[in-house]
Amino acid sequence: MDCWWKFWWLLTMCCTLLAGQPKKTSRKSLPPVRTVCAVLLLSYSDYLCPLCLQSFLQTADSLNSWPGLQTWCVLIGDSETFMGIPAQIVRAQFKGWIAASGLNFQALVDEKGFLNTMIRDGPVLIVFSKGSFIRHWSLPLSPNDLKTVKKFIKQSG
Repeated sequence: MDCWWKFWWLLTMCCTLLAGQPKKTSRKSLPPVRTVCAVLLLSYSDYLCPLCLQSFLQTADSLNSWPGLQTWCVLIGDSETFMGIPAQIVRAQFKGWIAASGLNFQALVDEKGFLNTMIRDGPVLIVFSKGSFIRHWSLPLSPNDLKTVKKFIKQSG
């Protein structure tokens, strides 16, 4: 039951993201409507693991190359997992790392470990579509999984 309401919270967050962000536009143009949103969930311990981080970055690079895909990355941990480092510092370091990696993602930190139950077996990619299609994959993605993700995003967009 505990995991169920966390899932609905994440779903609600992503549906809100799919609605798009207000942007400055000329009077003749309308902001693009986002139809697909990707969320990468990464635990703090995976963030410190070179192999986990490599699989995350390979997937992130692929997602980063798809134009128009709204992508969010959530670092998940708690005060124990952060090893006493204040959440503000972890948040700043993570956002800086995302920017330095050249990823055009929104970076969030779940400092309460709210989504821990969703990433028990490592990093996860979740793709939401306005048509209510939801798919998820565990990382690392095989080449076949990556083709499936691309196909799903293409069909949903």
